[in-house]
Amino acid sequence: MSMNIHLKAELVGEFKTKNKSFSKKIQENFDCIQTPTEVTKRILQSENKYEEYKKFLTERGVQKHHLKELDKFLSDYSDWDLVWYEL
Repeated sequence: MSMNIHLKAELVGEFKTKNKSFSKKIQENFDCIQTPTEVTKRILQSENKYEEYKKFLTERGVQKHHLKELDKFLSDYSDWDLVWYEL
């Protein structure tokens, strides 16, 4: 079974209704390109997961718009917790 790399941004928000207050985790996902299991493991073990994923994309000749979308996602959610994981 292949384990692919995934990236999400997480934020815990505090909300208040008329009657109570509560916390809720909000998540936004980035649509990563499918990665072979060995590449997924290499990315997750890397100190710089972004650079390792970018290296994989460049080696595969992935279209530049995907890299731009990745950079935009990372910029848009730079204040959130970014989580790289396998699934």
